[in-house]
Amino acid sequence: MTENIAIVITKDKLCSERIRGLVFRMMYKTLCRSLVSTVLILGTATLAAVLQKAPGPPSLPSIMSNGLGSLPLIGLGKAIGIGPPPHERMHQLADRFGDVMTLEMGREPWIILSSPEAVHEAFVVKGGEFSARPMVPSMSISSGKGQGFAKKNLDPSLIKLRQKAFGELFDTQSVQRAQAQFDEEIEILINHLVCASSSSENGGVEIRPALQRAVTNMVLRYAFSARVPFEGEDSKFDSCSGSSMCATSLVYEELVDVVEKLWEELTSTQTFLTDLAVEPRLADLYYAGISPIPSLVKKRDSLLRTIVSQRRQTKTTRSNGDMLDVLLGSSLPESDIMYTLVDLFVAGVNTVSTTLEWMLLLTADKPQCQTRARSDVLACGDSIMSNMNNMNHPRQQSYVDALIKETLRFKPPLLLPRRSTVDTSIGKYEIPAGQVVLANNWALTHDTRWWRNPRSFRPERWLEEEDKVFQGVESCKFIPYSIGRRVCPGSRLAQTEISTATRGLLRSVSWCRVEPKIDLREEFSLTLSPTTSQCLSFHRLKTRRKEKNR
Repeated sequence: MTENIAIVITKDKLCSERIRGLVFRMMYKTLCRSLVSTVLILGTATLAAVLQKAPGPPSLPSIMSNGLGSLPLIGLGKAIGIGPPPHERMHQLADRFGDVMTLEMGREPWIILSSPEAVHEAFVVKGGEFSARPMVPSMSISSGKGQGFAKKNLDPSLIKLRQKAFGELFDTQSVQRAQAQFDEEIEILINHLVCASSSSENGGVEIRPALQRAVTNMVLRYAFSARVPFEGEDSKFDSCSGSSMCATSLVYEELVDVVEKLWEELTSTQTFLTDLAVEPRLADLYYAGISPIPSLVKKRDSLLRTIVSQRRQTKTTRSNGDMLDVLLGSSLPESDIMYTLVDLFVAGVNTVSTTLEWMLLLTADKPQCQTRARSDVLACGDSIMSNMNNMNHPRQQSYVDALIKETLRFKPPLLLPRRSTVDTSIGKYEIPAGQVVLANNWALTHDTRWWRNPRSFRPERWLEEEDKVFQGVESCKFIPYSIGRRVCPGSRLAQTEISTATRGLLRSVSWCRVEPKIDLREEFSLTLSPTTSQCLSFHRLKTRRKEKNR
């Protein structure tokens, strides 16, 4: 009996120990879960405490419903002609508030990025989180409420369109096919500049309209195998009678006229302030009843539809092999065909012609740069596409390549803003979903932290201290065509147009100023253009004449 009692007690002890073990394990698991939850909560709270709102100057009150925000500090000087232009003012403010800065751009705040580190994090590392586009009223009207490359979000249809652009519309082979036509157009431009200079009282010719017409014709040739003659153009220089297939008709002249007028309206100070500062309902009333933008857009689109319709009727009997043929042979929807052509004219003409305008003005102001570049061109017989490859491999680039790069650095194209798609961050600053973010290209190309003597125009920098391939963060200090998921799809075409025109001009003519001083001030708009349209004097090179006689 004693033995039985001992067995029972032993069993009870074992059972108790098992129960205690089970209870201990349950308590341990519960404790672990609590610790994990606590760590997560503390981590989230710590992260929230670390992330801050990007600093910036205070917004100022206004009689308008939502105020002008910070625009009086950076943008109203544009309207009344006082103070530094907005891109320089933003750079100055970044020195005080930092490379990630908040500016109240009228109705809503923008985040301004002023360093390669901030741009690299936002547009490269977190590219998908900053892949949307904001849409101001005027551009919404011009782009059909965000169609073509101007789509607000990087959705599957836009991804397909961009793939088509890089793979077929603006690929190396397509651009090479147009090279002969570009060369012809620059010859016509040169003849126009020389003839206009010789017939002018002061020996000068206004370069802006001439360059705009030349670049417009390069775009027309590329897209439609067409061109519009210069005013007073001599028939013997009409390249349409040459080997290239090139059409002229009133519909193209009307299209060019409408596009030029529309660009003037889109870049006007009134449009700039209306888009950013006026309450949306009042802006809608302005565009519906006062602004000429909607009627110009309607006429532009009608002319483009006429051109597309005419091409469809003749496509079965003749192939031009131009961009329109590629678009019509694609599986893209009609809206993408239409607004891809729109984007080519809106973004592809004035950005290129403005770069060429700056190149001529800068080399007239510094004739030693012009002389060295000309010697480089005359000594080098390489093709344009070969030189284009050199620009992508700095160790092989020429002084002309360096001149083009320095023009794009010294007078940089302005970049389009983006919008965040999710709650995210840049550095230690929180960025809520839907936030407009702008990279200030002027700050990227003019800060002494990453450039030596950035305020000096020095093409040789690209053959000396900048003679390297930029990688990682450093690649974001020079992004003339933007970077990341919304990089310009037509950059190859733009580079070829700029290179063809620069080399053609250097090879055939010299130019100099007709006024005592070149005005190098900038006008902040959709592009960073010279404040005034200026005249230069052009003379055909004697060596060029001798070569022609031979």
